[in-house]
Amino acid sequence: YNNLIWLKRSYVKMLLVTFLVNLLIVLFLFSFSKSIILTLFGESYLSSEKLFKILLVGFLFSGTFRVVSGNFLASLGKVNQNLLLAIIAGVLNVTLDYSLIEKYSTFGAEISTAFTMFFSGILGSLF
Repeated sequence: YNNLIWLKRSYVKMLLVTFLVNLLIVLFLFSFSKSIILTLFGESYLSSEKLFKILLVGFLFSGTFRVVSGNFLASLGKVNQNLLLAIIAGVLNVTLDYSLIEKYSTFGAEISTAFTMFFSGILGSLF
């Protein structure tokens, strides 16, 4: 709390570094998704490649924004805000799952999860 300018600069630097590292991870996994799925799970799971890529996009935002904002909130002693964010994300995910899975099956679940990851990541940055 004593040095708000330093905290803001540190937060932005951490977001940038985390985003770049996560982007490299996502690009690598995205590029080799077919090979990864074949190696780890076999040919019968190749149809999940599109779902894997959707989750990677969600991870990019959640792994960047949610992780960094969650750690900053915890370090500032704002545990209640972190808890509130987790509850909002949980309710959103269950609600979207309920409405999308029946209509779109596993694709609906992936969209729900990716959107929730994206939303909670961005929302976490606003706290």
